[in-house]
Amino acid sequence: MCWTPIFILTLDMGTAGAAIATVLGNVFGCVYYIWYLTRKSAMLSMNPRYLAGCGRIARRVVSIGIPAGINSALMSISTVLLNNALVPYGDTAVAAMGIVTKVYMFIVFVHMGITNGIQPLLGYCHGAGAAKRFRDILWFSGALTLVCGTLLSGIYIGFAPQVIRVFIDDA
Repeated sequence: MCWTPIFILTLDMGTAGAAIATVLGNVFGCVYYIWYLTRKSAMLSMNPRYLAGCGRIARRVVSIGIPAGINSALMSISTVLLNNALVPYGDTAVAAMGIVTKVYMFIVFVHMGITNGIQPLLGYCHGAGAAKRFRDILWFSGALTLVCGTLLSGIYIGFAPQVIRVFIDDA
């Protein structure tokens, strides 16, 4: 059940209602999954006896997750610092940076889609020992991201006023 519209529209709670609905949804979802994993699942379990020997796997997962988490944290911190630095220049500067960030993120998301899409392929090739196919996929995806990034950047440069109007209509 989606509680957000109820809290925002019916109870007239606005942003606070959206936040409360999100927290409640996450809490109830977490409780449900814990219940399911402890009581109902025949294949998945939270019993500690099944965790024996998982230390090596956990270290590998954490070794990938920590740098990604640090990257996300630094991106958030830099956004906060940049917005705070722009505040003395007024709302226009902050709005402009918001537009630039949204436009930039579209290119980033295209690249992320390509890289997320090839990860399983690379994993399969590595596991199968298909080094040539692995390199071919890597080369093709690199070329594809370069072409997509260049084309999108060209579109943004060539049609800058139209791109900006997608996000704001205030001249």
